[in-house]
Amino acid sequence: MPSSNAASVTTLANLMLGWRLEFMVVLADNAQGREVYSQFKKNMMVGTDDNLASRIVKLDGYNGIEDILSTIDFKRYVLNKRVGITELNSEYIESNGLSRPMLASNFIREITTRSLTESNFDDETIEKVGDLFRLIKNYLSMP
Repeated sequence: MPSSNAASVTTLANLMLGWRLEFMVVLADNAQGREVYSQFKKNMMVGTDDNLASRIVKLDGYNGIEDILSTIDFKRYVLNKRVGITELNSEYIESNGLSRPMLASNFIREITTRSLTESNFDDETIEKVGDLFRLIKNYLSMP
């Protein structure tokens, strides 16, 4: 279940727990992501990091989920414009006051309407997305 920001993740997780549904959370390596991780550890999955290991995937080195896209693909498929970006995609979003939910919606629309496949993305994006899926697969295979 997607969340528009890290702060709402705990609410969604509480719903999933209440409905006794399995879930996994993917958090960026930023202040908000670390805060949500601490809230999970303290309030929901009391105990050690091991208790959280099967529920939370931390994207070490990524300030935001949008940073898994290369700058080229971010401009092409998320922003839909040619601009010079000299910072992380997540920093560009912040410094320009852009709406992450709107950008995510635009990205999904681009994928759907243009029938984008792996071949449409550059090697950097393919590698990073592959790394993310391998990480999630490893977490899913944990006991």
